Amino acid sequence: MKRNLFLTLLLKICFIQLLSAQFYPLVSIPPELKSPSGEHGQILVSGMIHDISVLHGRAVGELDWICTLTVPDSVKISIANQFKNTTAEYNEDIKKRKNYVVPLFQGYLIPKEYNLDVSKLSIYSKIMVIDSLQKKLLGTKFYSSDLTKAFRLELPTYDLSQKAMNNPGKEIKFGNLSTLVNKKAFTYLQGAFVNDAARGIRIEIHPLDGLAYALDENGLPIKNAFDPNSWPKDSITWMIGGFTNSKAHRINNEAYLTKERTTTWLLDLPIHAGENPYYDSKDSLSTKFNFEYRINKVELLHGITRKSYTERGLRMITDEIIRSPDTNRLQLRLNVRMAPPDMYGGNVLYEIVVIVKKPDNDSH
Repeated sequence: MKRNLFLTLLLKICFIQLLSAQFYPLVSIPPELKSPSGEHGQILVSGMIHDISVLHGRAVGELDWICTLTVPDSVKISIANQFKNTTAEYNEDIKKRKNYVVPLFQGYLIPKEYNLDVSKLSIYSKIMVIDSLQKKLLGTKFYSSDLTKAFRLELPTYDLSQKAMNNPGKEIKFGNLSTLVNKKAFTYLQGAFVNDAARGIRIEIHPLDGLAYALDENGLPIKNAFDPNSWPKDSITWMIGGFTNSKAHRINNEAYLTKERTTTWLLDLPIHAGENPYYDSKDSLSTKFNFEYRINKVELLHGITRKSYTERGLRMITDEIIRSPDTNRLQLRLNVRMAPPDMYGGNVLYEIVVIVKKPDNDSH
């Protein structure tokens, strides 16, 4: 009996050590899904948020907030084809790693003829941003940073993370508490596109560098991408989140997460933005627009100190009005640059309000 207990404990220790050496190699991205920032290994996908959940690890360092996205089959097929065509390069990248080992239970390498099952391919992101951690004998407890407003949840993420803490190893779903899920918000996700290699083949956006979604004149999430027939005409609000992952998570051994990371957003404006009858803007941009925009940081709450703050880990933000080369529409280009991760991770949320100004009849 004691011998069996010892062997079980030994296997658990070996498995934990295996996970601690876990690989998250980058996965090749279809050209049409590459981020406009040019950040290496960063993907941009969009669709409706299907669910939001949180997972607290048992004996490994993780408190992952998970956003599952519903995307068209064409996006999944494109990802699957790209994955199949770049398997050889992926395996060579694994073999070049200094700490490459063949694990006891599952392989890091992908079979040459492996095909992703598009019907089972799930597009989701993970992010671990914390306010506090407590080291225990059998693991560490993590308390979530404030992602409540970013995910538009009815209850604070700090409180919800404690429910996950009480159920380690179990993914707890909170989609029913999110306006993004309940209102079928059209959402954009950007982040490192990787494979959780120690678990075989599990492709994910990890960590989530940023998310974006738009609100209409009534403050309700918009359910589709830009459409001239249904897009807000005179005002729109964009919510932009910027994140970095906690260094407590084992993924932060990856080289692409040991530096500053930039996320670039090309945000569509209200339909009437740029329609100024008093000057011609068809050939070139002008500083005299018929709209204005305000960029505000949203207040966040520290779960332990209960003090508010507006940013953590932000390096800089830049903004400019551009004309899309594809559609010729005016857009707001926003660049959010985050610092390299620390033990807690980075967190910032922007509210960008764009309002079309009424014509000044006196100047006509």
